[in-house]
Amino acid sequence: MPGTNTVKFLGLELDININWNNHVYKSLPEISSVYYFVRVMYPYSNTTTLKIIYFAYFHAVMRYGVIFWGSSVEGKSVFQQ
Repeated sequence: MPGTNTVKFLGLELDININWNNHVYKSLPEISSVYYFVRVMYPYSNTTTLKIIYFAYFHAVMRYGVIFWGSSVEGKSVFQQ
């Protein structure tokens, strides 16, 4: 779980062991809320609007730093859901 010995650099959080736990745990609630927003908007929006919502929120969160944290053990919990 997230600890106190962390450093935030360019929006990516690392702990003293260069572990991605903190970054992944802080990204999960944000990803979950975007997923909920897309599901709520689905009945009321067309495909173009849903794509705009997806790329503006979900894709932006997932894409940032994924080259670093995406291959970590913690990152797998994000991609398997």
